[in-house]
Amino acid sequence: MTADLLARNAPVWESHPWFLELYAARLDDPRQAETAIAARLAGAGDAIEAGLALFLAGTHADVTGDGRLVRQASGTVNIVADALRREMSPANNGFTDTWVLALWAGALRLSNLVLTRGDLTKLVAPVKNHAYARHTGGGTLMSSSDRTTLGFDVLLAAVPFGLFDAEDLVLVDAARQLAGRTGASPAERQMLAWYFGEQGSYARSRDLLAGDAVVAQIVRKRLKRMGQLDARFIRHLPDGHGNRYEPLVEERFPKLITPDDEVIVNAVASPLSERDVLECVVDGKVVAGTFRTTHWEFVLPARSAHSTPNYRLRFRDHPEVATALYRYEVLERRDGGPVEIGGLPDGVTVSQVSSLVGSDGRIHEISLRLTHAAAGIFGLGERYNALDQAGNRVDQFVYNQYKNQGLRTYIPMPVFYTDREFGLHVDTDSYSWFDFREPGVTLLGVEADSLRLDFLSGSVNEQVAQFLGRTGEPQNVPLWALGPWMSSNNWDSEAEVRRQVALTEEHGIPATVLVIEAWSDEATFYIFNDATYAEKPGSDAFTYADFTFPEWGRWPDPKGMVEHLHEHGLKLILWQIPVIKQTAALRHAQKRRDEAHFLAEGYGVRHPDGEALRLPEGWFKDSLLMDFTNRAGMDWWFGKRQYLIDELGVDGFKTDGGEMVWGRDLMFADGTDGLLNRNRYPRDYIAAYYRFAQQNGGICFSRAGYTGAQTFPAHWAGDERSTWDAFKRSLLAGLSAGMSGVIFWGWDFAGFSGEVPSAELYLRGAQMACFCPIMQYHAESKAELNQDRTPWNIAERSGDPRALTGYAFYANLRMQLLPYLEREAAHCVANRTPLMRAMLLDHQDDAVATKLWDQYMLGRDLLVAPVIEEGATARDVYLPAGRWWHLFEQRWYEAGWHNVAAPLEAIPVFLREGATLPLGFDTQMQLGSTMRSGINEPEYRLDLAAGQML
Repeated sequence: MTADLLARNAPVWESHPWFLELYAARLDDPRQAETAIAARLAGAGDAIEAGLALFLAGTHADVTGDGRLVRQASGTVNIVADALRREMSPANNGFTDTWVLALWAGALRLSNLVLTRGDLTKLVAPVKNHAYARHTGGGTLMSSSDRTTLGFDVLLAAVPFGLFDAEDLVLVDAARQLAGRTGASPAERQMLAWYFGEQGSYARSRDLLAGDAVVAQIVRKRLKRMGQLDARFIRHLPDGHGNRYEPLVEERFPKLITPDDEVIVNAVASPLSERDVLECVVDGKVVAGTFRTTHWEFVLPARSAHSTPNYRLRFRDHPEVATALYRYEVLERRDGGPVEIGGLPDGVTVSQVSSLVGSDGRIHEISLRLTHAAAGIFGLGERYNALDQAGNRVDQFVYNQYKNQGLRTYIPMPVFYTDREFGLHVDTDSYSWFDFREPGVTLLGVEADSLRLDFLSGSVNEQVAQFLGRTGEPQNVPLWALGPWMSSNNWDSEAEVRRQVALTEEHGIPATVLVIEAWSDEATFYIFNDATYAEKPGSDAFTYADFTFPEWGRWPDPKGMVEHLHEHGLKLILWQIPVIKQTAALRHAQKRRDEAHFLAEGYGVRHPDGEALRLPEGWFKDSLLMDFTNRAGMDWWFGKRQYLIDELGVDGFKTDGGEMVWGRDLMFADGTDGLLNRNRYPRDYIAAYYRFAQQNGGICFSRAGYTGAQTFPAHWAGDERSTWDAFKRSLLAGLSAGMSGVIFWGWDFAGFSGEVPSAELYLRGAQMACFCPIMQYHAESKAELNQDRTPWNIAERSGDPRALTGYAFYANLRMQLLPYLEREAAHCVANRTPLMRAMLLDHQDDAVATKLWDQYMLGRDLLVAPVIEEGATARDVYLPAGRWWHLFEQRWYEAGWHNVAAPLEAIPVFLREGATLPLGFDTQMQLGSTMRSGINEPEYRLDLAAGQML
């Protein structure tokens, strides 16, 4: 390989400093920068200079609404377009820097907001996928299509050129590696500061700033605009964003203050150093603080009840730089409180009821103590740490914990069951907690002005049924939802979707559902990518006829594609999120019109001052959040999406997110606040989508939930790695979710994140998923190598064809099991009981069975023992009283412990003595034989009796 092929362009801050100078000048005064931009357009000498000048012209048009510079630059546009075409050509065998690719795409994308040229839209549309295909190494975006170079200039792909979002995983990984490097130049550190400022990591951004170079000026302007940078400033947010698990460093603790509490006041400042001393002035008296490297900490002494200290923070040597005045009230702990108790069982005692009360008489928290016999503790929503929560403190706070969930969960529920004939539902949507750390004692509390305890009685199974009966009748799913699901976030075009359908048929693998996540324009989330149309007022809805789908686009025929899926027996689920997206790089005319209408009508969640909430952290940061208690807003929201139901025949929605209510004082249209809606929001959001999907007899597939989740099926177990430990955690999550009322639950079997699973892990996951309410594979994102969790890709990546043949067997078996699953689903819904069943639900009188979590019942008659240890070819299985027929070995096992063979091709699955297993077959009456996709009347039906040879 010749040296000239490997030569790279110098980063823009070295090669073209004028670009950054003009970019900074434009931030100060766009009109004054106009003349200089015009001169650069006229004098551009090559494609990179042309791209830089055109990017500035496009940005100018976007900010000012004046597109004259772009319209007058047709020659420059053509230079950049020709350069990008050469780069995108399959014949191109040279190397291109990633920032240059992003520049050309960004310049043309911005210019085309003015020009609206179809050829430019066609040219720019595939650029990001081209970058994934040519510019990634492993899971990292690299600086060049050589795939080996990683420099700080890769960050330009996000800031300012916007080909990637700051949160795109391949760029996040690149930034992580770059941040860990030593010896970075000042310019490189400033690029990291720019990236972190865009990402919302403001403290990291500030820490990296130094000097007065032009990039530093740009970053400082952004931070100042965000209220994150002055020559000197102090930041203190007493309640933070309401994140109970990962609070901001500048918060105040505790949140509810009693006379026993010292109060910790934390603050960040700029400059942040031990020399630039902060002090806290409390009711006129100075309290010294302690410098903690990342912040200043002040410890305020405990005060008497109903005290209301006032304090502010200031620089000792610059007292003119100070915060606003803050105030807190010391709440009074009073005995008693408004507690309503329903069905208190014998042997359970309620005591030590107390309330935290303000001077206005308002109750902020009620807590109490239960005493009872020592017991196992079950339920509490979808929990990944254990089935029995005895010994733990468990709280209810809907939360998006990206992998490694522990006790945090997307679906908490304030309900627990015991193996001592009682359970308890705390009837609240507000934050609540249980403390089970002392045997025979349960402490609990809720941040609300009243507390209702609904006790449950009987066996655990009876307790579950009572809970579901009180919180909403379970809804069944259509039969097609019980077949195998296909999904990947990488299927971002109609051609790719059709290719995947062809592959599953080629390999003889049936499916009933296909999920498309990456279908929309990533701006409106209701318009297909690359569709062309005349923009409408934000108040108006589109019909399918309003769109033109170009042949070159990613979705040239959405209606034909949906018909194709339906003809091949597949139902279509489309991904949704309850936000109006906001990123610095996002320019989208219809989205802007929608957003303006949304804001004008007040359809979003609001702050107490009426300002619309922009998500302050996490996923979809800075985006607007839809308020599903606003009836007019819901009509508007779903009106935008009605054509998907009426004209395309979409069968349901993957309702992602819902863990986004940041702030206890937020306001909702129905008068409720953020404290209540942190947990309630996913119920309102998903229930609204479920009603919408039901127009076509469809369903939702949701990650988040709370009490009542059984009324809008189905759910999946959030984000997990492809590891054996995550497999075990997902199994626990499924069993605890089922006991909490989530009857139709699944997981991205064998994980969806990171490097693809081994063939062994993939098959073991598929085997368990075959005997799980929802059977789905799914993959997270693109990288250098194909990350899909399709069986053909796992077989290719692992070199082990058993991933393909093994999955085919279990997908076909799943189709054969549909008669059983249909019968048992109807039974479970009617009887308010889980489909995927922890052993203690049916065998509570068996002391061994009640402790088991790594085997379970699927319906009333199948006992499933998944293999969850790497390399295992046998496992211990406990069989309760009676005899059990091994479904694959076709022989009887007696009750008790057995070490059962589990070759890679099979797991132990047993049919209860006296039971029949209804099955359907298409070709031959053999387990795993070929089945058709879709819901069809099987050629043969068999009620397989336990003990009957097949």
